Amino acid sequence: MSKESLVEIVRYQPSHQKAWDEFVRNEANNAPFFFQRAYLAYHQHRFVEHSLLVYQNNKIIVLLPATEDGQQLNSHGGLPFGGLVYHRQISFEQLLATFQKVLEYLTAQGFTKLVYKQVPAYFHIFPGEWEDYLLYVLKAESHSSELNMLVHLKEADRKVESRRKRGGKKAVKRGLSFQESNDWKGFWQVLEQNLQQRFGVNPVHTLAEIKTLKERFPENIRLYTVVSESAVCAGTVVFLHPGLVHAQYIATSPQGRASGANDLLFDALMKRYSQKKYFSLGVSNTREGVQLNQGLLTWKASWGARPVLHHRFEIPTVHSFLLDEI
Repeated sequence: MSKESLVEIVRYQPSHQKAWDEFVRNEANNAPFFFQRAYLAYHQHRFVEHSLLVYQNNKIIVLLPATEDGQQLNSHGGLPFGGLVYHRQISFEQLLATFQKVLEYLTAQGFTKLVYKQVPAYFHIFPGEWEDYLLYVLKAESHSSELNMLVHLKEADRKVESRRKRGGKKAVKRGLSFQESNDWKGFWQVLEQNLQQRFGVNPVHTLAEIKTLKERFPENIRLYTVVSESAVCAGTVVFLHPGLVHAQYIATSPQGRASGANDLLFDALMKRYSQKKYFSLGVSNTREGVQLNQGLLTWKASWGARPVLHHRFEIPTVHSFLLDEI
């Protein structure tokens, strides 16, 4: 097969910001909003940036958001996933040439491994599995799989357990109310207490960071809470993508757990975003995917959510030669 080899690999520089963002917003097939540079920049001090742009005929056809970690390149060290972000009209030949040239570039730069956290299929505008095929040919090793729970909002026979409806009604009877909120401090206190008590960890974002991101992406990042008077009983930070709502953080106070606040919260949210295709409730496993939080999984399934996997691969950069055989 003739490969479209005239692709050029360019390391990202600040001068590329406008072109990068325009591609993410208007041309990419599989680009969540958090691939935009204003999002990547909020924690840039934690990573050594080494993102790549792939050009053909002076036009961007692929981006690779990435960070350095010794002799391996992570795509991406500070995001839920990364991998090749490609044009909506990309051909198989272009994707093949891109994979090969990227791996050859990384080898020349002294990297021995590409850690590749693939963008899940439900983010894709147009479905296609060419990327999966090339990962297979490259003998990419599956390193971990996160189990995300995804509600298909337009599924006609989606079953929501009756206890969820009962819980929401109980919350209303107890005087709780649902609202979009700007009380980030109040919610963050509940969130931090939840995470510390249950898992001994802190949120991925600090309060200052999430407020900065909210200012940069006001239409994509929203906070919804259920309150009793002014006290936050339950809340969630949602990230809005085309066709998709993702619950980035979920937290409930002791009062909220006793009064059905979470049930009211998610019943109201799924009605509000019923025109979206999917509602992502987040991952339910830890320790590289091998330990499952059964209680969390059961709660998500009670909303009619179904499991989908987030894949993480490791690709030796010297495996680029395997693509010669196609």
